[in-house]
Amino acid sequence: MVAILSQRQRNEISFTKIQNFLSVSMDFVLYAHNCYLVMILMMMRQKEWFKLIKNLIKIKPDQNARPSFLLLVVPQAVFGVNVAVLSYICFGYLGVGRTILNFSMQLQYYSQYLYVALGNVVLKMLWSRYHRQKFLLWKQVTTGLLDHQLTLLKSVGYDMLRLRETVDSFNNIFGCTLLSNVFLFTLRNLLFIDAVIKDGGLFKQKSRGLISNL
Repeated sequence: MVAILSQRQRNEISFTKIQNFLSVSMDFVLYAHNCYLVMILMMMRQKEWFKLIKNLIKIKPDQNARPSFLLLVVPQAVFGVNVAVLSYICFGYLGVGRTILNFSMQLQYYSQYLYVALGNVVLKMLWSRYHRQKFLLWKQVTTGLLDHQLTLLKSVGYDMLRLRETVDSFNNIFGCTLLSNVFLFTLRNLLFIDAVIKDGGLFKQKSRGLISNL
């Protein structure tokens, strides 16, 4: 955060008071998010991670579910291409200093981007396991097999309890991260709107410094 602020000052990026407030607020949200990842999630929420992984392993997913790793791999590739394109554009229009500023901002965005992608994967896995429990109950009702009905109901009941614990663990791990994403992208949208209204467009001369901040 300090490096980004000093880099802005070195490149003499002039913001209006509102733009400066929104920009500093974005930096604070990103800094708080990264501190939360390191100090809270990685050091104090290890039990929640273990519980989440253990329950996902114990509960069988839907047999027809598609692989979830693509939801994690593809967004990383898209993010890498996006950073490369933005860096190329900033280097051509704004120079080396602001290209470094933009790249440092993208590195901070990556932690949030990664957790959003990871959250989507976990949600997909949870949905697959809920879908399997629904399928088992539906199959029992339609076939009318009573021999193993009690055993099946007990198995589904235990799995539903585990899924409830897993959902609670998911909320404890990803809840604050998703909330910080809402704050961050709200601030970014306000910066875009302010640039469009006051500067006449995002690609006008007055807004070029703002582009390197986004």
